[in-house]
Amino acid sequence: MNKSYEIELEYRPGSTKYPFDEDDLQKFLQYMRRETPEFEFDRDWIAHLRRTNGGVPEGYFFNMPGQDGERHLLEYMYYFKRLGPTSDNASVGRIWSLACNSEAFHYNCIPFGQLSFGDLLCFDHREKPGGPAPVVLWLHEESQEDDPVFQYVAPTFRDFVKMLYRDEDE
Repeated sequence: MNKSYEIELEYRPGSTKYPFDEDDLQKFLQYMRRETPEFEFDRDWIAHLRRTNGGVPEGYFFNMPGQDGERHLLEYMYYFKRLGPTSDNASVGRIWSLACNSEAFHYNCIPFGQLSFGDLLCFDHREKPGGPAPVVLWLHEESQEDDPVFQYVAPTFRDFVKMLYRDEDE
């Protein structure tokens, strides 16, 4: 049996800023369930956040699937924390809300990570609102109004984490 704590994703010391906020998670989940009652987060992701609550991963590069495997830099993994006065608030709900303000984003995609240049890693709940969802990359500069551009990355969060690596030459 796969257990959530088996997901090995370590963060740079000091980059995990806040403890996990269960109330923030539950409020966001309730909000999502208003439109889609069967909505569920990936349990592995939530269990991981309850243990770590985001930050800058030690392994921060991943290659897109496929022959060319374009390399991307994951700058930050978002967290659950009640909104506060801090300007660096990168809570899942806040980032989702900001992304949804764009007509070039889909509200059933839940951002969980930020790449360089503003692209977002998201869970794609457009077709399957409950449970584990595919990980996709939202390309904000290529997206147009009512035509968001998402690229497939991995089938689940667990599979995505396995793709992360550190460039030992840097």
